[in-house]
Amino acid sequence: MVAVGSPALLLVWIAPWVLGQAFLRPYLLAEHTACATTRDCLENTRTTLTMALVRLFAWTESEWRERTEGSALRRAGYEGWLRNVAVALGNAPTDATIVDALRTRSEHPSALVREHVHWALGRHAGRRATTV
Repeated sequence: MVAVGSPALLLVWIAPWVLGQAFLRPYLLAEHTACATTRDCLENTRTTLTMALVRLFAWTESEWRERTEGSALRRAGYEGWLRNVAVALGNAPTDATIVDALRTRSEHPSALVREHVHWALGRHAGRRATTV
């Protein structure tokens, strides 16, 4: 345990916080400038600018067609794309943004996508249960 008057408190907690602010503030300012605030992760630009997998999972079919034109990614098809990204999200560290993104696709018309989304949600639920 670190005592309140101890120099260890200064070195371990206060110094990194004070020094880190010089880097953190400009980063956060650049990341969040002119971003809309909304709870929907498919519209929340703060989320989609910072989390690549969530941004990819939010693509509509027309966006996917446009952005994968001439790419080998087309072989799996849009449903296969969503399945693959759902698996990647299931293997990502548990985060509320990821879980919210997965939930937006939990009722997808494709059984393939739904199955993998539910698998990913189960992985995150299991991790939360073991870490709490």
